[in-house]
Amino acid sequence: MPIHYLVDGDLNIVFSTWSMEITAKTAASYYKQLLQDETAMNCGRSLADLRQADMKLTGAEFNEVIAKVVVPNLGSRTWRSAILVPKPDQFGVARQYDVFASGYSSNSIFYDYDEALEWLLKA
Repeated sequence: MPIHYLVDGDLNIVFSTWSMEITAKTAASYYKQLLQDETAMNCGRSLADLRQADMKLTGAEFNEVIAKVVVPNLGSRTWRSAILVPKPDQFGVARQYDVFASGYSSNSIFYDYDEALEWLLKA
């Protein structure tokens, strides 16, 4: 699967790595798996590394994944995400996610891993 995640129990952070081609189907599959993982969900925060991803989903598709997969399964939980991107076009995709997820998630987008991690650890 192009999206893998690891739960760091010591830091209480879900670290996800997005690689290869990411479609709406890929994103939906990832979120379904994550949302069913109680250990991951108890963290309430994540660092999503998109630096190796080739984002092939549109803003409308991303919004649909969030509306149909994430929101109904998240319940009353809230989330905090640091999103790591390598270049401006992925910043744009991450910013779209930020807007779509603003009802349940506080997000920030970074080009630097250490800055992203520091921001999460301050929460």
